[in-house]
Amino acid sequence: MNTNDFNSGQTIYLTSFLAAELPGGLLSKKIGPDVMTPISICIWGTICACQCLIKSRTGFFVTRALLGFSQGGFIPEMVLYLSYFFKSNELPIRLSVFWTAIPLTQIIGALLAAGFLKMRGLNDWSGWQWLFLIEGLMSVVIGLMTFLVMPPSITETHKIFRGRATWLHGKTGWFTEREEKIGVNRILRDDPSKGDMNNRQHVDLRGIWQAVKDIDLWPTYVPAANYLSLTLRTLGYTVFEANMLAIPGYFLFFVNASTIHLCLRADCVDIGTDTGGGLAE
Repeated sequence: MNTNDFNSGQTIYLTSFLAAELPGGLLSKKIGPDVMTPISICIWGTICACQCLIKSRTGFFVTRALLGFSQGGFIPEMVLYLSYFFKSNELPIRLSVFWTAIPLTQIIGALLAAGFLKMRGLNDWSGWQWLFLIEGLMSVVIGLMTFLVMPPSITETHKIFRGRATWLHGKTGWFTEREEKIGVNRILRDDPSKGDMNNRQHVDLRGIWQAVKDIDLWPTYVPAANYLSLTLRTLGYTVFEANMLAIPGYFLFFVNASTIHLCLRADCVDIGTDTGGGLAE
């Protein structure tokens, strides 16, 4: 693997990811984020683990493409899922937590990678093979656990995993009937259009065209890639040193995202105070 191969792999990954965004989002809207998200995590983890068997540049390109396809729609489906439970002035806080988690996982991932790469030679495997295998299997385990913690909606927490997880959530789910009514009422008061929205409803061509015309969404279509570790390697640092030196950058991003989160939280508190915010009885 050289720099050109890495760049080609990243291009294939991003192209596949972008190509799968719309189909993935539409599929998630049809079958529900509570089903799509665990499946996506499990598929992604399986493909990631299979990278330990790569023996050629072609294999690297194929797995990068499959990883991109498996992630398509994940971000929009999470935003959609959160909108089932939170009001519009509450979503920015939750989404900031979501984005803050990304650099935090990168910090943890860099630390884990530094350790896993030290396993080179074990069973005649290279360190990168152990890295892909272990981190991929970790994702699969998390994906399986996700099946047990994502209800379809506020009123369907007892239907998690098609009602087969009553041993974990009880027969009535997380909320009482009164709490469910309060939860649904507050969402509908915030956005009455959600009253006719079904979390298993497909999106038609008209809805897609309206989204395409929304210029506020255009900046989100621009992809970004992280080349920090590769840049550090080309400067002469070892793999271990490159992973360690990448952590401060992730940490600063985490601090920045956390600051934005706190500012949004303060703004939402002010909004709630000014409008007499509170749960509807």
